[in-house]
Amino acid sequence: MKIYEDIKSYVPFNEQEERDREFILNFLGNNPDAFFRSNCIAHMTASAWCVNKDRSNVLMV
Repeated sequence: MKIYEDIKSYVPFNEQEERDREFILNFLGNNPDAFFRSNCIAHMTASAWCVNKDRSNVLMV
């Protein structure tokens, strides 16, 4: 799984990021449905904020 390899190769900024990274890798490795809402424990999501140049409009994706 590409995202697993991307997260595995990520160099954490601090100890908290390292703990989070290990938690996510463990979760992905043990939950084949990690990207589906059907997983009752948790599921992976992503978000992004798009802001125009003068910051008068925001789009959350």
